Amino acid sequence: MSALVRASCTTRWATSSALPADGQVGRLTWEQLVVPLQQGSTGSAVRAIQSELTAHGIPTAIDGDFGPATTSHVRIFQTLNALPTTGTVDTTNWLYLEGT
Repeated sequence: MSALVRASCTTRWATSSALPADGQVGRLTWEQLVVPLQQGSTGSAVRAIQSELTAHGIPTAIDGDFGPATTSHVRIFQTLNALPTTGTVDTTNWLYLEGT
């Protein structure tokens, strides 16, 4: 998806969600999109977390299962980034993982 198309989609979504329609996926947008994940969560969002952890140098099995190993790896990431060490992934954690 091109940056122009992505900005257009983001702007339309923001407008329909009563957010600033600036074409950016910022903190307010993330807060609307993110569902906190924790041990026991499964699915594509968990695979995305696992992929991001691996990309950040914390090799994590990308299996879509937020089990004890993923919880441990999230805590390592949180510690390395001076975030509260909860083992859960919330908006702040996603922002750090995505580098925004």
